[in-house]
Amino acid sequence: MVFVLLIIVAIFLMNAGSVHAGKVSLMMWGGAIEEKQMKEYLAAFNEEYPDVKVEIIRPADYWPKLMSMMAAGTPPDVFYMGFPEFVSYHEKGAILSLQSYINADPNFNEPDFFPGLLGAFKDRDTKEIFGIPKDWSTYVVYYNKEMFKKAGLPTPNEMFGYGQWSWQDFLDTAKKLTKDGVHGVALDAGRWKVFPPQGGANWVQGVNKVVVDTPEFAEGIQFNADLWLKHNVAPDMTEQADQGPSDRFAHEKAAMYICGRWKAMAYKDLDFEWDIAPLPYNKGMYTWVDLVAYCVAKDSKNPDDAYK
Repeated sequence: MVFVLLIIVAIFLMNAGSVHAGKVSLMMWGGAIEEKQMKEYLAAFNEEYPDVKVEIIRPADYWPKLMSMMAAGTPPDVFYMGFPEFVSYHEKGAILSLQSYINADPNFNEPDFFPGLLGAFKDRDTKEIFGIPKDWSTYVVYYNKEMFKKAGLPTPNEMFGYGQWSWQDFLDTAKKLTKDGVHGVALDAGRWKVFPPQGGANWVQGVNKVVVDTPEFAEGIQFNADLWLKHNVAPDMTEQADQGPSDRFAHEKAAMYICGRWKAMAYKDLDFEWDIAPLPYNKGMYTWVDLVAYCVAKDSKNPDDAYK
């Protein structure tokens, strides 16, 4: 009788382990175009690992969905993780250390990555790696070439080349383009980070030290806010709730848009010509870098295939 029970338990454990074998969920953000690109990556992945089936999850509300899945104990196996969001998720113990896999992986070569990118997803004390960098991007100004041509204005690239792309030049240009229901510029609320350093603020001084009580920091924040609060050249928060900045640019409701490289994928099939230019400057030239990594959930049911 005991022998029979042991066999039953062994079969149960084997089946329990096989339920998740070869199945991996991948949570991503982005639009349909990025998902299409991801499926192409996975097609190449499955040529090498045909037995691993990857399910893509692309929720409209990425961060709330990720948090709720983790809280329920059913996280995606692999997921996009930004920085600095990584810091809080890592501190909560929600992300799996990949170091043991990396140590056993002959194809992983740390010098293949820019040190700062890989370092962002390392534990500060142990230096173990918790995320593999997916991409990184600086912020740029996207602009509608046809709108500039119609307004008889030089393009942002031309103005930058002439040394005439200061905050004031940028504002003057946005004012000239704001008419007939079109804003001169659209920018997401979170892009404010580029402006304080342009104003001379050295506000990120270490991992645990930020300085925001300086005139230079206040000047940068005020310039950003005044674009819609004072000058009305950008959509305010109410207008953004109706149609986001990215969509406003895509639907020709904004002549310029500040964002990162990733939007180029979504904009490649737009019906108008567009280009990118450096950000405007004030006391100095500065842009921001956004980082994204692939991470594996600490509670992943199939971490071996997730690492692959």
